[in-house]
Amino acid sequence: MARKLLLSGAAWAAMAGGAGAADLVPVWSWSGLYLGLNGGFANYRSEVDFGAVASFDAGIANGPTKSSKTGGLIGGQVGYNWQLRKVVFGIEGDGDFLFALSKTMQGGYGPTPGGATLSSNAMGFTSIRGRLGLDVFDGTMIYGTAGVGWLNVNNNWTVNTLNGGVPKGGNFLANKWQPAFVAGAGIETMIDSRWSMRGEVLWAFPESIEAGPTDPHYFDGSPAPTVNHLTDAVLGRISVNYKIW
Repeated sequence: MARKLLLSGAAWAAMAGGAGAADLVPVWSWSGLYLGLNGGFANYRSEVDFGAVASFDAGIANGPTKSSKTGGLIGGQVGYNWQLRKVVFGIEGDGDFLFALSKTMQGGYGPTPGGATLSSNAMGFTSIRGRLGLDVFDGTMIYGTAGVGWLNVNNNWTVNTLNGGVPKGGNFLANKWQPAFVAGAGIETMIDSRWSMRGEVLWAFPESIEAGPTDPHYFDGSPAPTVNHLTDAVLGRISVNYKIW
């Protein structure tokens, strides 16, 4: 009897010890509401298709057409995750201020230097995206994301040469929050049950912007042509998130 009691006591002690050790291992979940801050870089590319203007006056064909500039970004995000075993579903909204992305390019107009100018700038980005991830290790997730966004663009293609001593030209201006398709991927890891860090890359591809001249007097007597501004942006971000609950 004493031997049985001793063995039973040892078994209970082993079970209690195992439970105590298990309690020391954190059980982390991605589920919950979170908010955070991000920073990184953005590459903004702009291209103008001025085919209609070129057909009106072929000399414009020597003007600049493409611009690319890399700068910084800073912003924040808020989202919610649901975890089902190893699969994580989520939705996230974010906003970023973009800086140092302004660029101006000067081009010729026939024999005249400086006759056409392309200036491009992107100043802000915001999006609402879904996320689908896989917890590949306990607390480390790889994910893909896609949704809709808006890119604040400020582009201007200007024709400012002289024709027979008469100023001619126009600013073909695109200054607006432009809707965009947004997609990307990233990796996120938990620091503890509340804090996490991630690195991700997003691609924003807005619709083209059709712009007419702000100085239409140059085109008096003819239908004023339009140009198309084509833009996209690649964003690389490091984020820190805090899970509220």
